[in-house]
Amino acid sequence: MICSAETASQNRRAFTLVEVLIALVITSLIMGASVTLLYTFLRNYEESSEYTMALQRGQLVMAYLEPVILSAGLGLPSNPDDFSHCVEDGGLLKAWGEPVSIVDEGSKIRLIYSVVLNAVTADMTDFSPGASISVPLTGSTSDIGMENAYSGLDGKKWISFLSVGSPSVTNSTTSPLSVEFKGKKAVTSAQYDPLLLIRTMVAYVSGGVFYIKDNNGSTLPAVKGVLKVYFEELPGDVIKVSVLTRGDVKGASPISQNNISWPDSNDMPTSDDYRYRLALSSSLWRVRNR
Repeated sequence: MICSAETASQNRRAFTLVEVLIALVITSLIMGASVTLLYTFLRNYEESSEYTMALQRGQLVMAYLEPVILSAGLGLPSNPDDFSHCVEDGGLLKAWGEPVSIVDEGSKIRLIYSVVLNAVTADMTDFSPGASISVPLTGSTSDIGMENAYSGLDGKKWISFLSVGSPSVTNSTTSPLSVEFKGKKAVTSAQYDPLLLIRTMVAYVSGGVFYIKDNNGSTLPAVKGVLKVYFEELPGDVIKVSVLTRGDVKGASPISQNNISWPDSNDMPTSDDYRYRLALSSSLWRVRNR
């Protein structure tokens, strides 16, 4: 009977050891799977974060361009001959020749646009070509912000009124404005007609940075991580903008991702570009003031 008890005790100890070994094996398998799952999660999170960053950069570029493109040509003649007549003394406005011009094989856009103010004409006003006109204003006239308007070669500020459709120049900064009308034909403004400040902007990409040059002033870096931008003018006065942006992390070799359908066949993304997580953003806007 004693021998039988010892044998049973030994069997029980052997069975417990097997259980421990099995538990250790199962635990190691679970830990291995957990580590693999954690690595996969972190890798996917990094890829997602990089793509999101690249996409947000493209959206930020579009946010800079959209309001300017939509207000390009506002308060200016849509007829090319009338436009040329109005900007004969306009320096940069004359050199550009039109409110929207795409240059450098689609890599740069030049825009002449207007900013609508809360200051409006107090009465209907007659504008005659070449005449000096006094324009009383009402509304927000305490700080017109005339310094933000484009300055010609003579230092005068370029402005317009919404219903007039042709620009004027002025040295005035407060109401009433003393303006010289540049239009080709006489016109009468509406009452409560908004004052427009005429401005200029150049946009392009250089060295991985999206730049804006406003009112022919200093060039400012607006968005980093922008590899390319491509501007197209489509039928129906539609401007298409394509932007290629990247994340921050650069891989040792090209990253596995979908090929970018870049519209400019003469400037396709390089293998070095594909070492980043890339995002392609595209937008179309109709130039309404033509």
